[in-house]
Amino acid sequence: MDINEANIVNKIRVGVFMVSLRTDGLVHVHASGDEIDLPGYKKLVEEMAKMTSWKKVPVLCTADEFFIPNEDVRKYLTKPESNPYSLATALVVSSISQKLVGNFFMTVMKPTRRIRIFTRKDDAIKWLRSYL
Repeated sequence: MDINEANIVNKIRVGVFMVSLRTDGLVHVHASGDEIDLPGYKKLVEEMAKMTSWKKVPVLCTADEFFIPNEDVRKYLTKPESNPYSLATALVVSSISQKLVGNFFMTVMKPTRRIRIFTRKDDAIKWLRSYL
């Protein structure tokens, strides 16, 4: 099986997010649209917690090309309480703007959670699987 392939155990839509629990134990969150606000992000975390029975899991995040979290969400993401159900989070970026915002987020805002940015989904999945 290709590293990017996994059967989906459960899948739900939460606002702009499609959340999938994969058979390999990862949660895949895909964001559609162009932006998310803080109440929308908090709702995502709440629904993800229910999906995983409040267990900590590795989280794979992908997004449409022009999707970028707003400033309030980026500030909140630096805090450990922003997602207490994530063992590690891999952010897969696909555009120059996402790379720029991601690099700024990692170097200037310095998240206290275990987060890494990737340009390749398969590299992100390999990293996340080390937390299973």
